Amino acid sequence: MGVISQDHSKLDSDTVAEAIRPLVETDPSIKVKSIIGEVQSRFNYTISYRKAWLAKQKSIAKVFGDWEESFQALPWWLSVIVQKMPGSVVQIETRPLYNGNEEAQGNSQIALLLERLTSTMKFEELNDAKDGFSINNAIGFGKMGIMYKGTLANGWHLAIKKLTDSQQFGRQVLIEIRILGKLRHRNIVPLLGFCIDNDERILVYPYFSNGRLSKWLHPLETEAMILTWPQRINIALGVARALSWLHHLCNLHVVHLNICSRSILLDKNFEPKLSNFGDAKFLNPNNHESLGMSFYIKDGKKDVYDFGNVIFELVTGKLYEELVENSCNNANLSPNPSSFYSAIDKFIIGEGFESEAFMLIKIACECVQPFPEQRPTMVQVYNKMSSLWEEGHELCGDSNTSTRSESFSATDRDEFVEL
Repeated sequence: MGVISQDHSKLDSDTVAEAIRPLVETDPSIKVKSIIGEVQSRFNYTISYRKAWLAKQKSIAKVFGDWEESFQALPWWLSVIVQKMPGSVVQIETRPLYNGNEEAQGNSQIALLLERLTSTMKFEELNDAKDGFSINNAIGFGKMGIMYKGTLANGWHLAIKKLTDSQQFGRQVLIEIRILGKLRHRNIVPLLGFCIDNDERILVYPYFSNGRLSKWLHPLETEAMILTWPQRINIALGVARALSWLHHLCNLHVVHLNICSRSILLDKNFEPKLSNFGDAKFLNPNNHESLGMSFYIKDGKKDVYDFGNVIFELVTGKLYEELVENSCNNANLSPNPSSFYSAIDKFIIGEGFESEAFMLIKIACECVQPFPEQRPTMVQVYNKMSSLWEEGHELCGDSNTSTRSESFSATDRDEFVEL
């Protein structure tokens, strides 16, 4: 591999990239931790994770060149992966090239569709409810805009999202109106109404007093906020129930594509509600038109992966990627549940729930398999989770959690109501 100066001040990412080039040529999927270990063993010096990651990207760029050269080398790259994982099946699917004119055409069609919508709430009414959208009433800030808390004259508490750029987020507004305005499910935030008035784009939801799940899993040092184990189980079951219904039972067949603790709201009883549907798409209509490319997707396996990440966060307080980075044994692509046992949240340890937490980790590991075809469906995940806790006990008998766990098939729609 050549010789690197022992002067560690010269051991920058470019130097490391050149040094690990033979490793990258042999195995382009080499783990960052392996690069750190290689540098440590050769030079008795530990580089940072960021420097190792950056060196890997630079080395890959040197080996495979720009994207066109990388595309030509893709079959070889995939063959290396198959050699590392015998029995793996590689499938390459071609898609139409990106066309800026098609995107512009799609945006114009979206704008036209929005203009045809009739507002269900008046801007003046919402403005009054929000005291002129005062910043003092802001309860959240996101990429789409600001969320305000308000109260109507009839006493209803609302969460009102006011977009900052009506042109940029036209698709997201259309998706939320289409999905949340039509579907009703106990674990999905309903859209109460919307207002499209000149350049104003406003979406109105119920206000949920316990806020985002992320706030409870990552409280500030000054906040004493702890979720009990029964509450965590109920949240996991509720999110799995909602995703199963979205993917397989509701007529629209929706894939959320943004499942995370920030997209899960909790009501006063800690019942989870899926929100933030702006990136959602519909399952597999095989449409390649300009609007089709923006609104449709082949499968829901990304949601499955993201749900696994939420489980890890509920059980350990950390995302799967964080746990892997901190793990000493991360050479294997497939996650091993046993390696995460020591990461169980300290608030769960000693309460008698360790075995249940480990069962949930095992399910999470199935969800975060590296190849989508290895992951289960959300119906399989939900049915497995509900049967596990049905066999054990009624979710620990907590008054704030649902005690009814029901599995369902693609023909069972009684619990779920579509409007």
